[in-house]
Amino acid sequence: MGFFKRKKDDGTIGHLTMREIKEKYPILIPEKIDDDVEIDMTFSDLELDMTFSKWKKMKQKEFPRKLKNKIIYMTVDGRLINSNDIRYIQTAIQPLWWYVSIYDGEEQYEQDFKPFSIPQRYVFAIQWYSIEVGNRGHAQFYDNPTGIVWEDALKGFEAIGARRNVDVIKETIARIGENPSKDREKRQKQIEKRNAEFDDLDRLFGESKETMYELLDVYVKANAKDFYFSGILAMPEENIELFSRLHTGIISHV
Repeated sequence: MGFFKRKKDDGTIGHLTMREIKEKYPILIPEKIDDDVEIDMTFSDLELDMTFSKWKKMKQKEFPRKLKNKIIYMTVDGRLINSNDIRYIQTAIQPLWWYVSIYDGEEQYEQDFKPFSIPQRYVFAIQWYSIEVGNRGHAQFYDNPTGIVWEDALKGFEAIGARRNVDVIKETIARIGENPSKDREKRQKQIEKRNAEFDDLDRLFGESKETMYELLDVYVKANAKDFYFSGILAMPEENIELFSRLHTGIISHV
């Protein structure tokens, strides 16, 4: 049987039951695990041995098979949301970034959103969409697992009032000929069948980015409490260093 194991202040090893874990770190614990079951995961000197099989139980499936991550405690509150540095938006959705899987199908995708708010969901999708389209266009966005977020990105753009971005996504759908499937292989076949091309729409997205982020900033600040978070995350060290430099006081080590 597995367990949470980490060194206590006196140097001895302490085990936490699932009930204790839920009480201390409620948001990232799957509901299906019973309170008195010890979870199959190990802390060692506050580092997590990131084997894929262990993290499957915590729905952290997107991590590489042998990646060591730090366990941190992260706080997203008004101090972060009120930042004038637009990069705070990506920082604010880090709890979703390391929890919601875009790689394991629609059912898992929906399940992973349960602890989070609709505004968080929309911004998460917009960020994924923007990163992928900004990288190599809509063709990459729909071809990759990220294409699963298309509907949430569309709803998100509607929610923030980004009309041009709404029109761009709707035009991509028209060229595909139907709503893109949430299944990656089916979505790829849809695009291949219609030989859909998006180069002109990629350019329109690029032209709209500045306005889009202004609208996104207004939306997040207007719905600030929907982005508040206080809980445990497992994050690669380089990410921890980056976000700690960008926004002080939001990350502490467990």
